[in-house]
Amino acid sequence: MGWRPYHSEEERRKAWRQERLRRFARRVPLILLTFLIGLGAGALAVHPWSLSDAVLHLVAAPTCDAARAVGLTPAFRGEPGYWAWHDRDGNGVACAGRAAS
Repeated sequence: MGWRPYHSEEERRKAWRQERLRRFARRVPLILLTFLIGLGAGALAVHPWSLSDAVLHLVAAPTCDAARAVGLTPAFRGEPGYWAWHDRDGNGVACAGRAAS
């Protein structure tokens, strides 16, 4: 019998399980990224807006200033650029109170 790096078969199996777990853990970010890209592409594929409108809608999300910068104000509920947190008074019109500066 030749030289064995482990004292027992159980130690060898334990080391192999740990290595498999490390390899899987290294792949998790790539798996999640692939899933999220697929999810986003699927959402854009079934959306009623064009791709360019959908991208502008996402760019307008942070603030009303961002929505103004891409020309999506005022935005009515259901249209690109409308986000509920931009509609302070809840009347269905987002970013309508202030003129662009």
